Amino acid sequence: MNRIFFLILLFWTCGAIANPEPTRVSLLKLIATPEKYSGKLVAVEGYLHVKFEDSVLYLTKDHADRLMGKEGLWVNYSDEISFLPTSENNLGYFDAKWVTIIGVFEFSGEQNHGHMSSNSGTLNEVSRVIEQRQWYDGSIEIER
Repeated sequence: MNRIFFLILLFWTCGAIANPEPTRVSLLKLIATPEKYSGKLVAVEGYLHVKFEDSVLYLTKDHADRLMGKEGLWVNYSDEISFLPTSENNLGYFDAKWVTIIGVFEFSGEQNHGHMSSNSGTLNEVSRVIEQRQWYDGSIEIER
C-alpha cells in the first residue's frame, strides 16, 4: 500500500514539474516589480504587436500606437506554440489585438530588453497566445 501511494505521489509530482501552471500577473506588476517574477512562467494580458523589430506586448493600445517600448515586454516565441482561437495558426492574426500570453519572464541582462534594449523585459519561450474578446463597447453589450 505504501509503495502504491509513493508511486502515485511520484507521478503526480513529476507531472506538476513537467507542466507548471503559469502565475497570472498584470503587465504593470511585471514592469514595476520585475525581480519578483524573473525566471517564472507567467500569464499576462496586453496589446500585442507582431511586427519587424516590434514584437512587443504593450500595456495599452495607445502605448503600442506610439511605440512606447518601456511600457511593454519584448516577445520571443517557442517553436511549439498554440493559439486560441485554434482556427488561427499564424502569429500575424494576433497583431494589433488584445491577448493573453504565456511565457517565461526575464528582465536581467541586455539581451532581455528587446530591440535596441527599448523594452522593460522579455517574455521568452512563449507557448500560448490567446485572443481576448471584446464583450462591451461602453454603451452596449456585444453579441457572443
